[in-house]
Amino acid sequence: MWKVLLVEDETFVRKALKQIIRWEDMGFQVAGEAEDGAEALEFIRNERPDLVISDIVMPVMDGVELLKQTRELGLDSRFVMLTCMNEFEYARQALEYGASGYVLKLSMDESALQNILSKVDKELADRVERKAQMEWRQYQRFYEWNWRNYVNPDTLPRRDEPFESLPASVRSCRLVLCCALHGAEPFSGRDVLESDLLERNPKAFVHEFRKNGHTTVFYWSPDEIRMKTNGDRPFPYAGVYSSPCTVEEVPAVWHQALRQLDERWYSGRTGLAPLNREGLGLSAYVPLPWHLERDIIQSFELMREQQADMLLNQVWRFMEEHRLPMHLVKETAERIDKICAKIAGLNADHADDLLESRSHGEQKLHIRKALERYMTHRIKQSRDLTDHKEINKIIDYIKRNYDQDVTLKAMAKYVAMDESYLSGLFKKKTGETLIQYLHRVRIEQAKFYLEQTDWPLHEIGERVGFANVNYFFKIFKRLTRLTPTDYRNSLKNRS
Repeated sequence: MWKVLLVEDETFVRKALKQIIRWEDMGFQVAGEAEDGAEALEFIRNERPDLVISDIVMPVMDGVELLKQTRELGLDSRFVMLTCMNEFEYARQALEYGASGYVLKLSMDESALQNILSKVDKELADRVERKAQMEWRQYQRFYEWNWRNYVNPDTLPRRDEPFESLPASVRSCRLVLCCALHGAEPFSGRDVLESDLLERNPKAFVHEFRKNGHTTVFYWSPDEIRMKTNGDRPFPYAGVYSSPCTVEEVPAVWHQALRQLDERWYSGRTGLAPLNREGLGLSAYVPLPWHLERDIIQSFELMREQQADMLLNQVWRFMEEHRLPMHLVKETAERIDKICAKIAGLNADHADDLLESRSHGEQKLHIRKALERYMTHRIKQSRDLTDHKEINKIIDYIKRNYDQDVTLKAMAKYVAMDESYLSGLFKKKTGETLIQYLHRVRIEQAKFYLEQTDWPLHEIGERVGFANVNYFFKIFKRLTRLTPTDYRNSLKNRS
C-alpha cells in the first residue's frame, strides 16, 4: 500500500477525506494526519509518506511552503493540493514545484479523488520502476556474485562483497525468489506475478536473472510480503519459490532453490513448488570423472558409433544417479558437442538446444542427435575420398583404428589383395603411401589432443598409436616442423 498523509487544519474536511473513498481499494493507506505544514513536515521527515494530500492555506506553514521544504530535504513524496477557487495562483505555484495535481474543495467527490489517486498511483509505480532500472547494475553484481558462489565457490573473494554492491535502501527489504526452468520459451517476472503467488505491493520491484534456459525472479519489497499459498500450484514449467527472506539469506536460499530445481529437471516434473528449507546449506556433489567424458570423445574420434552411444548413456546415468547440478550437466553437454563438432569439421549448432533443455532426458536426446549428425558427416567423408571401394574401406578402417597396429600386410588381408598391388594402388588413389597416410591421421589426432587437453606427451603418443615416444616426436616434427612441446606452446602464445 502507498502511505498517505492528510494535511488539513479543518477537522471535518480531514474526516470527509478519510470517508469519501475506499482508500485500500485504490492501493493507498492513510498513515497519518496533520493540522498544519510544520507538523506535516516533521511527519514527512520521519515517516516518508508516498503521497501528501495538503490544503494550501493553513496556519504556521502553508501547503506550498510545505511542498517546497519537502523538496529541499531531497524527498520525493507526491503532493496533491486542496484548494478553493480564489486560491488558484497558489495551486499554480504548487504545480511548478512538482505537485501531481489539485482538487477543488467545493467539487470534491469520490470520482474526483479516484481520478487523481489513479494518476498518482501510476506516477509512484513508474518511480519505483525507474529507480529499479537505474540501480540494476548494482543488483546485477549481487546476482552475479551469488551465481558464481553457486557455480564455483572456490574462486570467490571475501564473503561480504555481494552486499557491499547493493543500495543501502534495500538492506532492510524482504524478498521472494522464484526459479523457473522455461527453456527457450519466453518468460519474465510478469509470469510469476500473474501466477497469483503473492499479494502485489506497488512499492515492490522485480528483477530477472537468466542463465541457460532458467530464470530466477527476485521480488523485492520494503514492506511485509504476503504469500497466497504455501503449497504446489499449477505452472507450465518446473519452478521453485521461496518464502519471504532477508537480503543476508539470499545466498543460501537461492542455492537451495537451484538444487531443488535440479531435482525437477531430472524428474521432468512441471508445477510451482515451495522451497523446502529444511537442511538448508551448500550441499556437496560427486563430480563427473573426467575419463568418462574423455572416453565418449575418443570413441567418437575412432568412429565407434555404438560404443560412443553406450558411453553417453553411462555418463548421463551417472549424472542422474549422483544428481549433478544442472549447470554442470549443461556445461558437459556443451563441451562434448563443441569438441565432437570440431573433430567432424562442422559448426556446433546445437548449443541452444543443449543449454535450454528443460529436463535431463530432453538434453540427452539433443546431445545424441548432435553426435549422430557429426558421426554421419564423418562416415560420409571417409567413404567418399576416392573412387575405389576397397581403398575407401581401408581409409575408413584407419580412421576408426589409428590407435592400433596398422600394417600394409594386415590391410592387404583385410581387403583380400596382394600387398605389392595394394601398395601401388593406395599411392595412386591417395597420393600417399599407406604408412604416410596413417602417420598423417595419427598426427592430426595428436594435434587435437595437444589443443584440447593437458595430457602428458607420452600419453598422447600412445593414444594415437605410437608405442615409442621418440618415434612420435620424430614423425610429429616431420609433418608439422615443430615438436609436440613447441606446438603446444605456440597455442598458448596465440591465446
